[in-house]
Amino acid sequence: MTETNRQPSVRRALRLADSRRSMASLAASVVAVATYVSLSGRSLPAYVASHFAGDGTANGYMPRSAYVAFMLIVSISLPLVIFASARVLPHVPASLLNLPHREYWLAPERRAQTYAFLQDHTAHFATMLAIFLGFVHWRVVAANARHPAVLEPIVFVGGLLVFLVALVAWIALLAAHFRRDDSKSKTHRAA
Repeated sequence: MTETNRQPSVRRALRLADSRRSMASLAASVVAVATYVSLSGRSLPAYVASHFAGDGTANGYMPRSAYVAFMLIVSISLPLVIFASARVLPHVPASLLNLPHREYWLAPERRAQTYAFLQDHTAHFATMLAIFLGFVHWRVVAANARHPAVLEPIVFVGGLLVFLVALVAWIALLAAHFRRDDSKSKTHRAA
């Protein structure tokens, strides 16, 4: 087997390993957040301050069981639904996909790699979202430990900003990946 024949199979193996790591980190983060919500939910008061005004004062309450159930449903289902949406992309007609240079990226020789990247990248976003939802719950637990319940706006806004910066970076990486560089494709065609 020549070196050039071996390289594509090595790249495929590396992509598969990256994909498995992404899915494993998503699964681990969802399980960790769900476990944290379940266990820490026991320490919440019978009526949980679950909504807060801009200054951090509580202005909405719900029964502990309803709050914990809601947080479990959201922190498990939302990341998994987002991840699942990327898994169905190969079954969606290409004409319905909004992708820069769609014809280039969905050409038969790049199609599998494009879908693998989208699934992997979406798993990273879903992981970030699961962690952010765990952060939100952590702040609600901390707020309810105070009497009266008060959410620390600076800490919450700081966490929100970290999530938003990570989201902007995620979008930038997505855009950078799909920027088509014709000079590379001309070099490949010439070789």
